[in-house]
Amino acid sequence: MLSFSVVGCGACGNKVATDLVRSGYKPEKVHLINSTDKDIENTGLDTIIFGKGNRTLGGCGKERSVGREMLISDLRGGKIDINHIVNDDDQAIVLVGATEGGTGSSSIPILARYFHEQKGKNVIIVLFFGFGDDARGMKNSLEICQELSDDFTIIGISNAKFLDQANGNKFKAEKLANELFIEVMRILTGSYNQTGTQVMDDTDLYKAATTPGFMAANTYRFKRTTAEDFHKGFSNFIRSQGFITPSVNPGAKRLAMIFDVPNDEDTVDYNGNDLRSFYGEPFEFFIHKNSDSKEYKISFIASGMKMPTEEIQEIFESYKEKTAKVDKTKDGFFDAIGGMVSELEDDGFDMMGTQKENSRSDSDFFDSFGTKSFQKGVNEADY
Repeated sequence: MLSFSVVGCGACGNKVATDLVRSGYKPEKVHLINSTDKDIENTGLDTIIFGKGNRTLGGCGKERSVGREMLISDLRGGKIDINHIVNDDDQAIVLVGATEGGTGSSSIPILARYFHEQKGKNVIIVLFFGFGDDARGMKNSLEICQELSDDFTIIGISNAKFLDQANGNKFKAEKLANELFIEVMRILTGSYNQTGTQVMDDTDLYKAATTPGFMAANTYRFKRTTAEDFHKGFSNFIRSQGFITPSVNPGAKRLAMIFDVPNDEDTVDYNGNDLRSFYGEPFEFFIHKNSDSKEYKISFIASGMKMPTEEIQEIFESYKEKTAKVDKTKDGFFDAIGGMVSELEDDGFDMMGTQKENSRSDSDFFDSFGTKSFQKGVNEADY
């Protein structure tokens, strides 16, 4: 199996990384980084909070420039330590977070470059695209995509594409998207690779899992069927996943398939023609077939693809449309009321207007009452 350290960045990344640990992933391999601790559950996971001295309220209010400045300032000043995340045994560092938030989208490009350029590690970036609810979120999504480079392996998961399955419930859609990420991690680490009749070794898996460019990895579960129904079902599955849709002619450089089929079914396409038709003809094609399969399922990796230009362009168009509807004119209220003058005589009816300004101390106030003298023993009972 391959070994990856996972860093959840921002609120979304923290939740996804925590769900990953709950699924059985080693907690010592999972780290959380955020600009506030209010988003983080008390799980005992290694946690890094940056920007403590910059903003007492915590967080960056979805503003990437604020998050970027706080993180770089703390890194430059040695206020936080990220070097302990790097493990020599890891084949890659996985950075996961939302594109629309401020902390995740601002920190991921910085951390990716640091781990790759300064530490020489492969970096896999998993981006969760949101629902496009506001212009700020879409602006952040566009900006983080502009800051990525072809040095990294990039996976794009869309929360919005799970809305139909979640019956319009955004929280359920996010949960389904998180489950897709967990499935991706199981595939990339080799959790599904068992003793097989045809083996894809760890080096093969490593090449498929760390090829720079856009990536998709998923598992298709099916029942024993005809060849025609298999192709139809698998093809529909590939086209309806929760990933950002690849670019036209995505040109996958590597394809890997892990087969779990109880029998050597003639109905199953072991050549991956459906994957090839959707993701492109690969330079390398790896196969692993488990010998002790108990269910019908196929896991796959398609890596080294072109970035999804068309869908990002759609986000840009939606952003322009939404931001155009935002009222950006100056509020004329204060200019309008500047000439409205009330009658001064009416001020006498104000409750606050009857109060006098206090200029004496408490001791002077109490001294104004004077002192009461009495003869001890005569009037003492009165007191």
